[in-house]
Amino acid sequence: MWRLIRAWIGIIISKLFSGGNDKFSSAVWREEKKNELNINTVLKFVREEGFIPELVDQNTLRFKCQGDIHLIGVSENNFIQVVKGFNLDAQDARSEMREAAMIVMAEIRCCKVIVTAETVSFAIETYAGKLADFAAYFHIHLEIIDASCRLFVDRLDRIYADENRYIRQAQLSGIC
Repeated sequence: MWRLIRAWIGIIISKLFSGGNDKFSSAVWREEKKNELNINTVLKFVREEGFIPELVDQNTLRFKCQGDIHLIGVSENNFIQVVKGFNLDAQDARSEMREAAMIVMAEIRCCKVIVTAETVSFAIETYAGKLADFAAYFHIHLEIIDASCRLFVDRLDRIYADENRYIRQAQLSGIC
């Protein structure tokens, strides 16, 4: 009986303080914060950090950092994706690149490495409730992506070196 009375009192108090709004306070808070982080506020922040961003579409912007093009995508639900990508030559070996990508993702778990027929992309996707959350991790995300790129190139070089060593050993042994 007392639980029922406490529940009703809680409902009455929440109705009084919410101004008749039927949403719970956390839902109202999320709605208010949802509008704070959008592509325009991210664009302004990136510009204030010294980059020259440009809008690609209504949810994506592009900017150059240390000579490389980066993309930032902002979803309606405040998910931010920071991406750096490279075009590939037709003769690049995809299986070795996928192997290097798997090694990078195992060692640097917060960065996704995506190898397609035309590109290699390094991406970090995270939730940022407000612009201050995004701003706090922006430079860290750029550093993680750069570290992932360096590790990818290093692992790819090692894979090619091992492959060449095995071929050389086979040639010396008379197998090839």
